[in-house]
Amino acid sequence: MDYHDLLALIGEGSAHPGGFEASKRLLRSLEVPSNGRILEVGCGTGRSACYMAQLGYDVTAVDRNPLMLEKAKRRAWRTGSSVRFTHADAASLPFPDMSFDLVFVESVTIFTKGDSALQEYYRVLKSKGRLLDREMSFIRKTLPDQCRDLVSYYGLRHLKTAREWEAAVRKSRFREVKVSSMGNRLVPENNDFDPNREMDFRSIQESHITRLLLANKRLMKKYRTKIASVLIAANK
Repeated sequence: MDYHDLLALIGEGSAHPGGFEASKRLLRSLEVPSNGRILEVGCGTGRSACYMAQLGYDVTAVDRNPLMLEKAKRRAWRTGSSVRFTHADAASLPFPDMSFDLVFVESVTIFTKGDSALQEYYRVLKSKGRLLDREMSFIRKTLPDQCRDLVSYYGLRHLKTAREWEAAVRKSRFREVKVSSMGNRLVPENNDFDPNREMDFRSIQESHITRLLLANKRLMKKYRTKIASVLIAANK
């Protein structure tokens, strides 16, 4: 079991930097037509996708973890949210070119190889479409050997600073790229209650699950002064 399987098992819907409250603040400020088509890449248990649907957007959401998608579909049913869910990887999106007004991503690109995901985001966006991507960043340039435990536990593919994220997005042909620091809030806020969370309580009491949860807490504490989060905003 890896970190992503763990999130699926415990039903975590907001493991990205800032948690769901940060997502809501961002989504309420979207400059997208009321009937705009939005693609969420790496939707997890569907919390943000369902929220966007409730705001009136036409939402498609993808994730590569089958258990995450099952829980996302049940969340949509319980909340009456109209979302199309598809099993897919960020690096190989099953949609035609220029399909969406917005690609919305929360802590996904950091787990993908090279610039493959960024190139896919660009491809599926309509002309003048927008990318919003919240990712973990490193405060200073960091090599894999300097944080082997972090890379191994989370399966990180990128160890980028804010400036390096900006360069990668520009390399993928995006324009008007802006990378904003969101500080070092990397875990959900304490009051981030999710009434539709599905957690397997029996499984999380197993010793190996407990060890994984404790390892996550330890790593966040160890690297809290070395990693932060950024919001990447760019236009096609």
